[in-house]
Amino acid sequence: MSSLVLACLIFDDPIENTFTIDINKNKQISHLKDAIKEKIEHRFEKIDANDLELWKVNISTSDKSKFEQLKTNTSHELILKNVLGGEMITDVEKNIKKVFNNLPKEEHINIIVKPPAHIPKLDHAEATEDVKCPHCQATFKSKNRNYKKHKSTCKPNVTLGVDMGNGLIGIPSENVIPWVSSVSDKDLSQSESLCRELAISFSRSNDISHNRKEIDRLMLSAFGRTVSEAFSRNICVVCGVRPERFHNEASRQEYEKISGICPACWETETLPPDDTIEQIKRSQQILLSYGREFILCQQLPHAWKCLRCQKVIQGKERLTHAVKCREGV
Repeated sequence: MSSLVLACLIFDDPIENTFTIDINKNKQISHLKDAIKEKIEHRFEKIDANDLELWKVNISTSDKSKFEQLKTNTSHELILKNVLGGEMITDVEKNIKKVFNNLPKEEHINIIVKPPAHIPKLDHAEATEDVKCPHCQATFKSKNRNYKKHKSTCKPNVTLGVDMGNGLIGIPSENVIPWVSSVSDKDLSQSESLCRELAISFSRSNDISHNRKEIDRLMLSAFGRTVSEAFSRNICVVCGVRPERFHNEASRQEYEKISGICPACWETETLPPDDTIEQIKRSQQILLSYGREFILCQQLPHAWKCLRCQKVIQGKERLTHAVKCREGV
């Protein structure tokens, strides 16, 4: 038999998200990385296959206790090595059959896939000696410390952008974050103060039950559903979708016990438009993991691009699109 079927799981994903890769065992580990990226392209769109870490493990899918360890704050490498008995596959030129010299057991996870901590791609200008700020076009030497400091504070100049239609202006950026110069939907400006109020309320209190009626009134006015309804149905109060996964345990706790807003919607509903580049990059990475591409707006809420149907979502459409797209309406 010239092929192997390997059961793979992305680090921190629930066991239900296990997927299989059928690959020729005479191929190299680099080919296995390519196959994994292709299999779940929507999860790794901004990540090169070579940047994926592969860990060889042998864990029964029924051993739930081991997978629970992935949710702790312990070092990921310590968990993979000491708890899951994993061995990182470092030689990408090695033949798969030499790594898996024994036939993988059924109903066992064979590969843990660990994406890089940050999106690794850089703007092409980063590799050159002379670089221009992607926002204001000021020129710097790439190794000049002032360039990095300048990038962290400089904001996009909308006059340099490309008209995307419907009031959207795309600005080139190494973070792949378009900038929205203006949006015609009046509801965006009306929602700005509400979103800021909710964000402050959620961040300052671990128990907002005494404000529940007022919060429900505000939520119903803004989103067409209440927090109470969202909690009872276990759906996001903004987009109406039941989250299938969370990027970390903190986001799960925040959704289930405090806000009722899924992590993807939380970023687009509450991130201050004038936040730092580092925070915007973090929000972009979070949204990518949920199949959305972040589009920064000058007013809350921000827009986003659905990576499933490639449509830019803004205004009231953000309250219904996720459910419609998932159901194929």
